[in-house]
Amino acid sequence: TLQNPFPTTEFGLCEIAIICDPHQASMFQISGRNSAAGTLNYTSSPTTIAPDNAITNIGSYGDDAQITPYKPVIYFIAPSTQNPAINSLKKRFFQARLIAGVETAEMWEEELLEGVESMQILYGLDVDNDQIADRFEAANDIAASEWPNVITVRLGLLMATGEEVTSQIDSNSYNVAGTIISAPTTPADRRLLYVVNTTINLRNRVQ
Repeated sequence: TLQNPFPTTEFGLCEIAIICDPHQASMFQISGRNSAAGTLNYTSSPTTIAPDNAITNIGSYGDDAQITPYKPVIYFIAPSTQNPAINSLKKRFFQARLIAGVETAEMWEEELLEGVESMQILYGLDVDNDQIADRFEAANDIAASEWPNVITVRLGLLMATGEEVTSQIDSNSYNVAGTIISAPTTPADRRLLYVVNTTINLRNRVQ
């Protein structure tokens, strides 16, 4: 039971929510809701929609707890829907929507940007607790015990024009967030390629 009513669009039926206080946190799938009364319900196997709830008791939470919808997003590179000859940056996300009048929770896909050939990510680790990243590593090279030390993310995108605009086939090498991409990995055509790199502080890790 929440302290106040909430908009009917705030928590979707079958969506995932997370509740937490300073000592614990729980995730669950919403099996019922009453926005006017400010209540959310959960049960094990509430619907036929995955993932369902594995347990019927997520614990006890008091007035100091907070609850919010949990909206995971997966970013990936795949052929463009509009122009399959080039790649695009896309995302998948879990969301409840009305389909033929029925609220349905599914993984949805959206195309964000055409002409993205590669996306590389490095994670900056602060090993001496001075709020500065001491080294950058790929996800596979980070031990489980080191993830709490990640404070920044370095993101690199290799971009390409939609049409061939140069006079010669590209044979250059490109540094995409520490990963060297070179011909023939890059498209063997006359499109113009360029790199965008940026480093982002994680706001819940850097004070």
